[in-house]
Amino acid sequence: MFALNEAGHAGFGSPLLIGPLLVGLLLLIGFVRREQRTISPLIDLGLFRNAVFVAGNAAGLLSYAMLFGAFFVLPFVLERAYGDSSLTAGLRLSVIPVALGLVAPLSGALYDRLGARLLTVSGMVAALVGLMALSVALETGRLTLATAALALFGIGQGLFTAPNNSAIMASAAAEQSGQAGGVLFVMRSLGMSLGISLASVILAWQLPVLPGHPQATLGIPAQVLIQGAVASFIVFAALAGAAALLCFVRTERGTPRTVQ
Repeated sequence: MFALNEAGHAGFGSPLLIGPLLVGLLLLIGFVRREQRTISPLIDLGLFRNAVFVAGNAAGLLSYAMLFGAFFVLPFVLERAYGDSSLTAGLRLSVIPVALGLVAPLSGALYDRLGARLLTVSGMVAALVGLMALSVALETGRLTLATAALALFGIGQGLFTAPNNSAIMASAAAEQSGQAGGVLFVMRSLGMSLGISLASVILAWQLPVLPGHPQATLGIPAQVLIQGAVASFIVFAALAGAAALLCFVRTERGTPRTVQ
């Protein structure tokens, strides 16, 4: 059955975790071997020998992971720990896409003049600061500061996304642009899944198993939910730092092709 830790959570030895990981690894190996042998591969694996392409996609995956992980965690803590209504929590969360949407066109235009490194590194540093400020705000109950932190996080994502996507596309040869765009969107989808999965795992490990309650956010003390959210945002801040490092060390090359 399941390997449980002292708190009663399914541990890393659980077949439900190890089984899908092994199946996924085998499928990935099979896919790569198939692509290497076929005359017309779905993806030119030579793209992954391009350090700029790989670094950009890895940074993009991390950025989407922290973005969608934050969207997953915040409603729990805002509504169940701080008593926000669904409308109020939704309006507070809308600060992120509004800030992102306002800044992204500007950063896309600046990419042609400044290149990707300055904009993407600045964006991820801003996201990191925003996430750390959000952690402090939630821990101290300062929701006005939390809203400002969400705006800074959205600005950071807006600074990062368009220049990073453009740098990825510019690093690929013209005949590889379709495949490069496909990989970029796959990384976006994987980032969404990774962020939500990571956030749910961190949150679940913070939740105690209470007598008479299933392991769920219902009936869990507000302070425990806050601790889980803070732990999640600290991890996301670490992801932002890793993404900033990837953007800083990559070498820019290629003709700018702005992609929103």
